[in-house]
Parts: sequence; C-alpha cells; structure tokens
Amino acid sequence: HIYIKRFFQMGIKYISESKLRKIIRQHLLEETSIDSKKEEKPRCVPENVIPLDEIVGPSDNFKNYTNSLNGIIVKFWNVYGIEKDESKFHVISDFIKMALTKGHINVRTSGIELRDFLYADDCCQGLVKIMEEYDELDHAQEIHLAKFEWTSIAELAALISRKLNVDFTLGEDQDTVQANIRNEPSKYFLNYWLPKISLNDGVDKIINYFLTSEKIHS
Repeated sequence: HIYIKRFFQMGIKYISESKLRKIIRQHLLEETSIDSKKEEKPRCVPENVIPLDEIVGPSDNFKNYTNSLNGIIVKFWNVYGIEKDESKFHVISDFIKMALTKGHINVRTSGIELRDFLYADDCCQGLVKIMEEYDELDHAQEIHLAKFEWTSIAELAALISRKLNVDFTLGEDQDTVQANIRNEPSKYFLNYWLPKISLNDGVDKIINYFLTSEKIHS
C-alpha cells in the first residue's frame, strides 16, 4: 500500500501491471538484500514473477513488512460485481446465469453458509478513501472492506429466484471454503467510509447486465 500512496502523491492515476510488479519486485529485492549481505551470490529471481514465498515468508512476516513500510493491511470480504470473464464468476453471477439459461438454480451446498457481500463500486470507493485519508488512518488497525451484513447462500438463491421467477433447490454438500466459521469484520474503517449499495440493488445491476449482454445466449 506504500506504493499506492507514492503513486497517488505523484499524480499517477494509471500504471501497467507489469510495471507495478517490476517496481515492487525491485524494492523487495533491495530490502531483503540489506539483511542478506552474508550471501555471496545474488538471488536468482525470474523476471516475470515475485517469489513472495521466499521473500515475504509466513503471514506474520507479511505483516512485519507492511508495518516496516508504514503500510496498511486491507482485507476484502466477498466483493462482487459485473464480471465479464466467466472463469472469474462468483456465486451471484453463477446463480443469475443459471436462472436465465436453465430456468432453475441448483445450489450444490445446503445453503446455510454465510457470506458478507460487498458491491465492487463500494469497494472502489473504500480504496479511494484509504488513499485520501492515508496519513490520518491508524496503520496499526486492519481495514476491512465489507458490507457488514450476513446473507446465507440459500437466502441469496431465494432472492435471485424471486427476481427471475425460477425455482431453486438446495444440495447436501457442506461449506468447505469457510467451514461455517463466521469471522466478524473490523468496523474501524466505518468512521471514514460507509458502503451504500444493498445486496438487492447489487443483484439488480448484475441481472440488468446479463439481460442487456449476449452472455445469456452463450
């Protein structure tokens, strides 16, 4: 996040992914070389990857690096929105396309698992707010970008089925992603930012996208 702050201060609004990766890679190599003077040979790092497992190490090390750079740790919850790449579809897009193309929503799990869905536009506004308030924020606090509302997958399926007038069925598989463990997001950042788009309105935006695109015919 220190890089975002620097780019923001320099007035840079756009940067290619390859350029950003190169900058971060070089910075990390320079930082680690300070503590690795005993190594006689330079580290061999492929040009197209950042070996985070070697440079950063365990998650505690990641926090240490962030703190040493006076950075901020930001955690994203279940961010959703209009996704044009079907390989990156989330459960909401999956259910909507299923309803439009098959006339039925088939939920593979029991649907009891809970998610905190945050619309992408709200998430983007949150990131902008982090940059604007960067110096005022408590960098010891983790920032959680979430809607702070829990919705079960069954409730989501029911919502989409009502909107598109289709039936849905629940499966028997259990949640293997979060194992039905509900970790509450930190509310610290709500002092600076509030998500505005409800799940109902967010689902409507994605449905409208599907109805006005050719994806329902693919």
